[in-house]
Amino acid sequence: MRTTILTDAIRGPVRVAAKAGFLTKPIWIKFFARGEKRWQNRQWKALMDRGLFRPVPDYGFRETAVTLTEKGKNFALALGLSPVYAPHSKNLWHDEELIKLVLFLELQGWISKWATEQELKIGDVGKKLFPNTGRPPKIPDLVIEWNGSKDKILWAIELERTAKEHTRYYDMVGAYKGISRFDSVLVIVASDAIEENIKRAQGKLNYPQAQRPMLFTSLDQVTEYPASCEIRMNQRRTTLSKIAQGLAADHVMKSADKAKSDGPGNSPGGAIERRSA
Repeated sequence: MRTTILTDAIRGPVRVAAKAGFLTKPIWIKFFARGEKRWQNRQWKALMDRGLFRPVPDYGFRETAVTLTEKGKNFALALGLSPVYAPHSKNLWHDEELIKLVLFLELQGWISKWATEQELKIGDVGKKLFPNTGRPPKIPDLVIEWNGSKDKILWAIELERTAKEHTRYYDMVGAYKGISRFDSVLVIVASDAIEENIKRAQGKLNYPQAQRPMLFTSLDQVTEYPASCEIRMNQRRTTLSKIAQGLAADHVMKSADKAKSDGPGNSPGGAIERRSA
């Protein structure tokens, strides 16, 4: 699940396509393009002309949704990545929202690692994450590892864009009830009704909210202003940026406590310096 931020005009888009199975022009414009629209169109065309990407016919958007060619996959392998398959067309816009979110989190320096559902299903990523259990009872839409804490803090992220049969929510809540590997589960919902249905399932199944909090946020807020989107747990309210800042502060406090217990020469400043070196 280890990743490295790649700002290069070629490697960055290839990395996203390798991990997600696709790249859309909106994602590329938001995180990789430079300059005004006319110049961006030229950059996009130049990227496509390299032969690393090809349109996905099923998507129906030949100019805006692409996946890796064999040449692109070989390029990704040379970067140490394991390319995944392209998602089904019906999942494209669902997955696009998640990729936008995770790239935003990475750009802020808030997360160090992330894995898509496709990565968890194939290859070694899922095996490393669940070494003793094999394939987990629920494959998250996304898994992130937060920066700032000494301990690995893993969140599972689910995006619920459309209403489902109530049994589907019971299945999801029941599955996460049995996965202790995650510290929290963030559920992004498109409507209040979806959130209420999931909370109802939590209550019926006695979900361990104190041990593995299930948090909620709204899709429209995540899309428009992810840093300040409201994160809800029971009656408590916070924001994504405050959570990230709190984890960073928690790491500083732990470093300071350790320095005091270790004795002279291990000041908090020294601990922070070593961490950023």
